[in-house]
Amino acid sequence: CFLAYSYTIPKLVIAFAPSDFTKSQYLIQNTSRRLKSKYSRCIAQQRIETSSQRENKNLRVFGKRAELIITDVDGTLLTSSHQLKPATVAALREAAALGVPTVLATGKTRGPWSADVLSQLGCPVPGVFCQGLVITDHHGNLIYSNPLQDEIAAQGIKFAQKNNISVIAFCKDQIMCDKRDAQTDRITDFGEPDPIEVGPMLDFVGTTEIHKLILLAEPEVVESLRPEADMEFSSSASLTVAIPGMLEILPLGASKGQGVSWLLNHMKIDAANTIAFGDGENDIELLELAGVGVAMDNAQAKLKAVADFISTSNDDDGVARAVEILVLESRRQTART
Repeated sequence: CFLAYSYTIPKLVIAFAPSDFTKSQYLIQNTSRRLKSKYSRCIAQQRIETSSQRENKNLRVFGKRAELIITDVDGTLLTSSHQLKPATVAALREAAALGVPTVLATGKTRGPWSADVLSQLGCPVPGVFCQGLVITDHHGNLIYSNPLQDEIAAQGIKFAQKNNISVIAFCKDQIMCDKRDAQTDRITDFGEPDPIEVGPMLDFVGTTEIHKLILLAEPEVVESLRPEADMEFSSSASLTVAIPGMLEILPLGASKGQGVSWLLNHMKIDAANTIAFGDGENDIELLELAGVGVAMDNAQAKLKAVADFISTSNDDDGVARAVEILVLESRRQTART
């Protein structure tokens, strides 16, 4: 089975020629020093050839056993201009038709952006939102919720106030703030709902469930505060960054990967039979969980370090190209037999 061989698959870079995707040629280049001499050939015509038939077999076996594609949204599924490209839609719809649907796993709410994206994925699916803290079924009904404890939310708000930076609270599919400003409104660039002004945030705590907080400032300010925040919340919350200048405070132990793990158990799918895509620090646990983890070429170095494969960027059909190699090729062969 794939698990028996998974340790033999090295980290690979998937690079593609700039021709049309359906006719593209590509190179899989081994980046493991120990095995570099084993993978030296340029390969084309939509097939994987290596000097090791065993590793080649691993990829074919995974493609046949793949049950689910899990993908981050911004910086991964969508382009830098927040668009879903036709090649990506075509690849994911074909995968769904061949029995491998796609689930979104994002730090965002199930907000205004989601209707258009979800409608193009090929079939109704559940979704993982707010860094795994909110999970909905294919109708959008809540099936899982993991909110911050009120005292941790208050601790995060006080930390933001002490450092004179903006803070917003994610409450299922709404975003709250004390008063909107240029920093709080950055979130709307990603298709999120407009933040709702609720007055003093400490007074708001306890009135509704807060799933996570985001502390917002210029990227260099947030980066300079990260060590202090790591110490402040070391035993009370988990911190992550999906977008520069936005430090997220989550319930202790929570992550996108943890939320996806819950959903896989709910769907009775083995994580070993999934392929996951991401670009940020907040995708690390997700890629570590999946049977095959793919980082975009534009991904943060931290994520590339844990990925099994590195595809092209989100602006260069990175998800579609990897799905073609890792899922569609073998699934088409299975469908023909």
